[in-house]
Amino acid sequence: MAATYENLTTIEELVKSGVDVNGCTHFINKTPLQCAAEAGRVLSTLKLVSLGADVNLPDEEGFTALHFACFMRRDEVVKTLLELEADPNAAGASGHRPIHFAAMSGSVDMVKRLQEAGADVHAIADSGMYMNASALSWARLNKQEEVVEYLESLG
Repeated sequence: MAATYENLTTIEELVKSGVDVNGCTHFINKTPLQCAAEAGRVLSTLKLVSLGADVNLPDEEGFTALHFACFMRRDEVVKTLLELEADPNAAGASGHRPIHFAAMSGSVDMVKRLQEAGADVHAIADSGMYMNASALSWARLNKQEEVVEYLESLG
């Protein structure tokens, strides 16, 4: 909760007292960093990483903090995580990568940022709700025309 509410002092006190910075909370099965990313908390993200949080640690479904930030359209957190060397091609258990969630959310800036960081814009999610779906497929499905136009321009 401290990460979600950007209580930086509490985050530091908890970690210093022995709380595992990469440990999942028992009721939502997400790490503090994943919670901070989902909530759009840049300062919490930076604090947690400075205290040893792993930017590429996946949850039970294989989703990283970058997946959560993309899904919730947290552009500034996406930028921060990429600067902290989050893997733009991390694939969840369903095969979905951050680029799929960014395309679905409709943020052209996020899609561009991921692509510039090395994300494979043609990656296919090979399982899950929509099999064989690319970022372009997700953008079309969610009627994200600007993202569709951008992804089509890449060939």
